[in-house]
Amino acid sequence: MKKELTLRQRVITLFLTILFVGYVGNVSFFTHEHKIGDIVIVHSHPFASASHGHSASALNTISIISHFDTLQQEVSMVEDVLMNLISVLEESAVPCVEKITLLVYSLRAPPVL
Repeated sequence: MKKELTLRQRVITLFLTILFVGYVGNVSFFTHEHKIGDIVIVHSHPFASASHGHSASALNTISIISHFDTLQQEVSMVEDVLMNLISVLEESAVPCVEKITLLVYSLRAPPVL
């Protein structure tokens, strides 16, 4: 039996979906960089003008919130997720034909260059 969502759950679901789509769209379509000496700061936000500037404190804030440290390797996390997905797919696999062999006899010679 399927449980219906309450109005609050629907609003939260809709809000989070719009927030996620907006974030992915912003990161995908509005990424740009600022070069300050030897440092390049890459970030994204929608702006109408092609050239704009940020204060030193704004660039520092962008740098701080864009930086992420972790002790766990990302590759192992991705491998764990993929291995779990593969095991689930193998368990629920539908039996299928393993090998199809097609015999084609061609009497035509290869093209001459």
